[in-house]
Amino acid sequence: MGVELTQGESDKNTDTCVWFVRLHGTTDAQEMEDLLIRKEDWPGIKLALGVHNADPPIPTWISRDKYPPDGTKLSDPTDYRPLQVLFNYR
Repeated sequence: MGVELTQGESDKNTDTCVWFVRLHGTTDAQEMEDLLIRKEDWPGIKLALGVHNADPPIPTWISRDKYPPDGTKLSDPTDYRPLQVLFNYR
């Protein structure tokens, strides 16, 4: 499944911005989009963008872990820190 994220308008007063998500390449993309639209518990979700034109491609990373992978573990050698979105360490 493909996921495309596009940053929209930013609000400097609240330090937030709008993100547009496009899901494709799977038969249940519409159902997943509908679930995301109705989602109300976004706090705590961490997101890092993928890079589809990297060699090898870097998949999007989404988790409730406190920090993104930093590339030091053999199980996840990708450093997602420069690709992070929706991070609030307060």
